[in-house]
Amino acid sequence: MTDSILHSAEPRPGLGRSLATRRGVFARAARGMRATARRDPGSVRFWLLVLCFLLTSLAALVVHRTAISRAQTDFSYLADDSTQVLQARMHSYALALHGLSAMIAAGDGSSRDRIRSYVEALDPETTLSRLSGLGFIAPLTPEELPQVLRELDLDAAKVLAEELPPPGVPHMIIRAIEPQAKNLPALGLDIATEERRRTAALEARDTGDTRITARIPLVQDNVKRPGFLILEPVYRFGASTGSVEERREAFLGYAYAPFVGARALSNLLPAEGEVFGVAVYDGEIDEENLIFDSNDAGTSDAAYSSVRRLDMFGREWTIRIYSLPLFETIHRDRFYLPVIAAGLILSGLVWMVLSQMQRQTQLVERRVRQSTSDLASKMSENESVIENAFVGIAILDGQGRVVRMNTAGRRILRLGEAWRPGCFFRDLVALPASTTTATRLRHCFGEGPDAFAYLDVHVKHWRTAEGLVRTTVILQDVTEQERSTQRIAETEERLELALKGSKIGVFEIDLMSGKSVVSDTWLDLMDADKNDPEFDAQSFFLSRIHPEDLPTLLANDRACILGETESSETEFRMLLGRRGTRWMHSSANVVRRDENGLALSLLGTQTDVTEIRLAQLALRASEDQFRQSFENAPVGKVILDADFKVLRVNPALSALTGQARERLECPDGLRLILRQEDREVLETNLAKLSERADSTFRGELSVERVAGDPASTVIAATAALDSRSQERIYVIQFLDITEIKKVQKIKSEFVASVSHELRTPLTSIKGAISILQCAEGLPSNAERLLGIAHGNVDRLTVLVNDILDLEKVHSGKMDFRFTDCPIRDLLHEVRESLAPYSEGKGVEIAIRDETDNAAARIDPGRALQVLTNLVSNACKFSPKGGTVVLGAELSNGALRVSVRDCGPGVPEAFEAKLFQPFSQADSSDTREQGGTGLGLSIASELVTRMGGDIGYRRLDDRQTEFWFTCRLSRADLGAAQHFQKAG
Repeated sequence: MTDSILHSAEPRPGLGRSLATRRGVFARAARGMRATARRDPGSVRFWLLVLCFLLTSLAALVVHRTAISRAQTDFSYLADDSTQVLQARMHSYALALHGLSAMIAAGDGSSRDRIRSYVEALDPETTLSRLSGLGFIAPLTPEELPQVLRELDLDAAKVLAEELPPPGVPHMIIRAIEPQAKNLPALGLDIATEERRRTAALEARDTGDTRITARIPLVQDNVKRPGFLILEPVYRFGASTGSVEERREAFLGYAYAPFVGARALSNLLPAEGEVFGVAVYDGEIDEENLIFDSNDAGTSDAAYSSVRRLDMFGREWTIRIYSLPLFETIHRDRFYLPVIAAGLILSGLVWMVLSQMQRQTQLVERRVRQSTSDLASKMSENESVIENAFVGIAILDGQGRVVRMNTAGRRILRLGEAWRPGCFFRDLVALPASTTTATRLRHCFGEGPDAFAYLDVHVKHWRTAEGLVRTTVILQDVTEQERSTQRIAETEERLELALKGSKIGVFEIDLMSGKSVVSDTWLDLMDADKNDPEFDAQSFFLSRIHPEDLPTLLANDRACILGETESSETEFRMLLGRRGTRWMHSSANVVRRDENGLALSLLGTQTDVTEIRLAQLALRASEDQFRQSFENAPVGKVILDADFKVLRVNPALSALTGQARERLECPDGLRLILRQEDREVLETNLAKLSERADSTFRGELSVERVAGDPASTVIAATAALDSRSQERIYVIQFLDITEIKKVQKIKSEFVASVSHELRTPLTSIKGAISILQCAEGLPSNAERLLGIAHGNVDRLTVLVNDILDLEKVHSGKMDFRFTDCPIRDLLHEVRESLAPYSEGKGVEIAIRDETDNAAARIDPGRALQVLTNLVSNACKFSPKGGTVVLGAELSNGALRVSVRDCGPGVPEAFEAKLFQPFSQADSSDTREQGGTGLGLSIASELVTRMGGDIGYRRLDDRQTEFWFTCRLSRADLGAAQHFQKAG
């Protein structure tokens, strides 16, 4: 969309008359002038003087109007150039996104390493310096979101606590963005939670087109200037042209680029801010819609201004270009006064020479008659030449009006049959003001892909016999040549950038002379001196290649030269001095042959594949080492795929179970060795593992054997990625502890027997002490000793009970009766049962239930035992007047119960031993709080047997939290999953 200022003038009459008619008019005028001169020569001089004054006034007016027109034309060029540069700049951003989108759609291009490589190959510091970066936005379900946030080292609970997307809209997480250092605040941002970002993203996904958001503040911009996100949807290949539903099904995410409007839109042209100003609005011209204004003060009284409306990736932008005082000063008309002065002086001179001119009239008339005859012949000759020329020819008068134009010129300028001369030539073709000889310009004829043409323009100024200024303009349409040149230049530039970015060296060998021409990248790969004028690439190459690899390379090249193979593909070693030995890959083809088929030139590429080669060798060695350790391991091992199906087992596991290896290596192999409930516990814990090396699940499981009782095993499971398929696998080890368990059973039975034997005497002692305490007249020392004895008996009783519970858990004799228990009832029961204890400690117990009375799949009695232990510990260590908060919430499809207090917390050095038996932070004989050190160990075992996790964390300097998780009831689990999908 462009603005143009048109100048019009009345067409000159008589341009279509024949030569004979024009000669007759001139003859009659001459006869009339001679008659008047003979009658009154003074009258002729008077009227000529009047004519000079009129022409002077007319010239001054024309100069003034020309200056205004030229200023308007120049300003129109500035507005056109600014608009085109803005569109080209935004188009370059879209091209960068196209490349990133294609890379993501072609494979795993969404990884941060691949995106970082792509951005580095683009050289963003020079080619995309005004963008904040390039990145990838992934659509995620609520189930996928926590895992991705953990991969980004973000707090999943904190992110989920923030604003969620509207119902039906998936999470849209910024999963990768480069350069990451200056865009770190944006990493992990959910753009679906903000309306402007979400609207543009959904429109781009459903239409398949690149979209830009409305103006927004970018999180990585501390100044919070107006910014934007350019979003290009990424689909699986071939799916972007289908229906909306097909596009949604094939949707992979967004390639996106953030930018700050002030950075991306500034400095469109060098003169911006000095000669003219540019203001860009997101929508209509309004201060609230302003994106960027090159003049901070702005201006509303500019002498020249132009407003354009642009379709910017689905949004309408308005760009206003306005002149500044410097522009108006440069184009101020200073010439009409000198023209008036010159006209007056000329009039005086005319008056002085008219008398002399009259005396020469007779001589001039004779010459005119002869010249008229010669002119008629010349005009006929020129008429024939001009009309039959293949180039366009236009004759202009002194003011730039078209006097005539040949057929070729009208065809080049696309003028219809109804066009007539008389208009200003600058209204047809906008020539630069400085054009004096020749120039090439880009001309617009309207709208559409064929509206632009390239014209070669040659200008020649001359004068007629009467002294009138004329201009000949020769036009030639060179559109096809110019477009071909541009396509070739763009192709060469892209190829050069691609080769540099991928570090591919290019060489060409003249097979006749044996000389080579190589690229700069090839010289870098070979560590050669680029500044050596006598450098011989072929000799340098042959002197550095490993002697053992040279025959293979020469044989492959010879086969390609003789036409036996299509190309020469070779991997070889290069001895590069300080860089050591490097592996290279060369690919060459014959590009020129003579008429007899003799090869003349060999063109090829060379890349450094040392890292790939070393990685392949390391991978092969690692695979061999893993295979040996797997096959020869003394403990049973099994490898599962992401769906918990058996991929491989080792001989030790086959020997442990008594099952044939071929029988176990089937998708359902776990069913042959594990019970249903054990498989469910194992799969639940495997799903929680990540690919980190320190992420491991350990536990005890019973393994079924063909002969004999089940074997007791300790398992250790880790998650990893398959090096070939890049899919998740699980490696599980089974250590047979059957004999150890038998010994432990004997020990447990002994401990239980001893504990039971202790209960009876302890009960008798406690009864005897209670009777003695009720007796009257005891000395004070005796009462104090009886109190101490009574407390010690209570402690021994608790210790015996805890030991029995711990042995039951470890021996598997503790029964669990799972039911659907409302968690709110359980919380209130704990608070009521511990009310006397908490009141004695001066502590209040508060309940915070955020589960909407959800039910847990637990053993209520065991869960009550765990909660009682945690809450009593919290009351024990809380200061008087403190509050213990007993809370419940839904987290990642499970029910999370927490106990928070304001006590001193657990020392950091003791946290690793917190859930081990007989562990206490203060193990001295003088510790302030009593206890057996078994409560947390028993609680941990009970939670694990109920399929949950237990842990501890310090929230801040004054608050700590113990927590455990348990499974939701099936009804509540289904409702929670449905709610997450709807959200």
